[in-house]
Amino acid sequence: MGRPLAPQAWLAPPEDEALARFALVGFLTHHVIATVLHRRLGCPAATIEVTVAEVLADAQRLLQPPTVEARAHRQVLCAAVLTYFRGLLPPPSWSVLAAEPLVGRARPDVLWRAPSGQILIDEIKTGRLGTTLAGTTEQALRYLDAGTAAYGPALLGVRVLATAEPATSWMLMSDRTRRPLAATRYLAGGPRRARRRAPTRTPVDAIGYQPRPPPVGNT
Repeated sequence: MGRPLAPQAWLAPPEDEALARFALVGFLTHHVIATVLHRRLGCPAATIEVTVAEVLADAQRLLQPPTVEARAHRQVLCAAVLTYFRGLLPPPSWSVLAAEPLVGRARPDVLWRAPSGQILIDEIKTGRLGTTLAGTTEQALRYLDAGTAAYGPALLGVRVLATAEPATSWMLMSDRTRRPLAATRYLAGGPRRARRRAPTRTPVDAIGYQPRPPPVGNT
């Protein structure tokens, strides 16, 4: 880890530029988060403090030479990494079990373990979840199945975390229902209740969660 990426690894033809930038930021964000967590294996979430300087240093090692393009990527990925560590960690007593581990044939981003032995899987997304909901749900289901096979009932579910829009993060529970992450007990700070009504569980299947169409009329 920490090997610099050559310029050709992150420059693309003009017609693919936007897609290449999006994919690169996602790759680098995952890489930096894994690097930071590898230095903190076994540490409880309550003790994890990640500074801007640490993230910038990890990003700098990856993005060489320091071109204008590289500096732009560095700013975006630093924001995403800090959003994860400052707003999306599990409750304080959960500790880092593994970063980018192989679980069966799946490779989730992070595994967390509670003092009781219960397990959470994190899947981190740097884009907006609404644009890729079906595919993301299928991926979460694969991780849930792989984690259940590996850890049995100790696995509580998969946290799907959106660094671009943290409030849209959700969790796939062990019973294969999908809930807003803020309504669960698996976010630092505890459940955050909705103002108007309690969130409902939404079942998903192997095909993927299908969002309801928006209501007709003014919103």
